Formats: sequence, C-alpha cells, structure tokens
Amino acid sequence: MSCKPVVIRDDVLNDLATRFLINIPDEDKDDPLKLCSHIEVAHWFYLDLIRPEDPALPGCSMKEFMATIFKHCPFLVRDSVARDLDTLQSQWKTLKYRRPTRGAIILNQDLTKCLLVQGYPASTSWGFPKGKLERGESDQDCAIREVYEETGFDIRALIRSEHYLECESRDSERASRMYIIPGSPGGDRDIQWFRVEDLPRFKKDLTTRQNLGKNPSSFFMIIPFIRSGAHPYSAEEVDIQLPESPWCGRWREEDHSSSLGCVSQALCPSPAHEEILKLSLSLLPPSPSEDS
Repeated sequence: MSCKPVVIRDDVLNDLATRFLINIPDEDKDDPLKLCSHIEVAHWFYLDLIRPEDPALPGCSMKEFMATIFKHCPFLVRDSVARDLDTLQSQWKTLKYRRPTRGAIILNQDLTKCLLVQGYPASTSWGFPKGKLERGESDQDCAIREVYEETGFDIRALIRSEHYLECESRDSERASRMYIIPGSPGGDRDIQWFRVEDLPRFKKDLTTRQNLGKNPSSFFMIIPFIRSGAHPYSAEEVDIQLPESPWCGRWREEDHSSSLGCVSQALCPSPAHEEILKLSLSLLPPSPSEDS
C-alpha cells in the first residue's frame, strides 16, 4: 500500500470493526468496492463521534483510514485489488460519484432564506443537506434521513414527492435531487441560513462576494439549483420557474397554507440546532433593501 496507516489505538479500531465491518454480508466483504462503503461509514463515525471525545486521536483522510483498517483487519483483504490502495480508492471514488444524491432545499417562512451546511472536514464550501442514496432506499427516505443526520430537522411531514429540483452531472452521470421544503421555523458542521438573493447563479457571480464576503466557488454545489430556480423566491407566488417541471403549475394552484408556517413543534430542530439557526439569522448582513 502506498499510503501509510495512521496510529489509532487498538481499542478504537476494534470498536469500529465490531460496529461496521465484522458482521457485514460476505458478499460485501468479497467485493472491495462495497467494502469501501462500509469503511467510509466507519470513517465518518470516527471523525464525528469518537475523535471529538478524545482529541488526542489523530485526524486522517479516507485513504489513510482505509490503510489503517486493512492493516488492523487483514481478514478483510480478500482480493488483490484491496492490496493496491491507489487502484482501490480510484475505482471506489468513480463508483461513489456516480451514486445519486438526495437532499432538500429548506426555505424559511417567507421563502427568502435557505439552509446550507458546511462541508467537513475543514471545508470552505457550503451546500444543501444531502447524501448518497443507499441500496433499497427510496428517494424521499434518503432525503429525510440525510437532512435529519446533517441538521437535526425532520422533514418527513413536509416533504412532497412531486416538489423537487433535479440536476444531472454530465461528467459523472450522477443525478442530484433536492426536495423543496418551504416554511421551516428556523454536528460540528456549521449550519446557517443564507438569503437566496445573495447566492451565486454562476461561477463568477460577484453578488456573493459583495453581500457575503465569500467566494462564489464556496457555493459551487448549489449553483445548478439556484440557477434553475426563481431568484429570489416570492412568498405570494411560490414558483420555481422551471417550464419542464410539472409541479410548478400545481404549486401555484394549490393551497400551501398548511406548509407555510404550520410546522409541528415535534418537527422543529433540537434546541442546540435551533439556537444555531436563530444566531445565524441575526448575524446575516442586512440586504440592500433593508439599508435603504
């Protein structure tokens, strides 16, 4: 292996192997690419839950973590490709980036702000809460799960199967679908509301730099969706303005009062996340209209 393992205590590696690797199906152990997906889950668990409790533990990339796991659990190295870490990671990343992603565009009550989460670890990019579609999982269930995992907000009662935007990446042939969730009352990743009108619609859009002091490239993951949508949204007429999207007309014709402002308390974010959202709202710079 060309990548050196990192030094993680045996008790931590044993715990991770027991939780995520030892009891997976034999067919997944025999398929190095499927095995990598299980190792990725263990990697996130290590970074998100174990390491914050013990900062002395080292941080590591996915590739370094894979090398560490294969060294600690040699019984997982069942195929020659697993012995060539560079080849394995390259094949796995290709497969991973072709997997569809599902998430949500969560808008506030007057539809002027949307919720974004910051990439992890040590990333300056912002994007909608989303994640990979798992085997046997429906599009909606994936969006619900990923949004809850990343924000603590349960959209189960708000999501509608026909209300979504979808973009397909030409280079990876991957479709990314975002469900529209209007009327929201408000991890270590930062979670913040952004005005829709401040978000970039193309790579060199200066609006974001002028209004937020951030590079448009920090929002590269959401540009296709912002470019596709109404900009800004109107609370009186919720219209994403996509002629090819059949739900646009129905949205205008239907009564959405139940979706706008009538959110059950049980669906609100947990107190910690709710506080983050309120703080972020208060820290947003005033829009030009508010200054005048």
